[in-house]
Amino acid sequence: MRGPLALATALLLAAAPTALHAQGQLRLGPQISFGDDTDAGAGIRIEHRFSAAPDWRFAGSFDLFLPDGPLEFWEVNVNVLRSFRITGSDVAPYAGGGMNLARSSVDGIANSDDTNLGLNLVGGLRFNTGTRISPFFELRVELAGGEQAVLTAGILF
Repeated sequence: MRGPLALATALLLAAAPTALHAQGQLRLGPQISFGDDTDAGAGIRIEHRFSAAPDWRFAGSFDLFLPDGPLEFWEVNVNVLRSFRITGSDVAPYAGGGMNLARSSVDGIANSDDTNLGLNLVGGLRFNTGTRISPFFELRVELAGGEQAVLTAGILF
């Protein structure tokens, strides 16, 4: 289990220096999640805003969940999101969709690994703090793959 988390963290941290040169288009930050089937989890998120279409962005994330018992569960999500600006508001709702790759296994049981690919439907709120820091809340419904609803909160830098 440490291998996927270490790999995802290394890849996202390797991209961090690029964020300094991307003029605000690449953002990175931690997130916490709660899945209705897998309990609490923690992870990392990276987002890239498209310069040609500033209301659209790519969001990639990795979450390691900590369900009860010997079950181990992690997932990778890749989504395309569209922001909806509200004039005069510091809150920006967004919606979108994408794909998830979910992997589960039971610790100590051979051949218990299960990997599934599925679709995501995503909706959330991003908060403008007037700084480079952007908190967000998100609901992701996973169709196949993880097959759960996930509530996520995080901060992007």
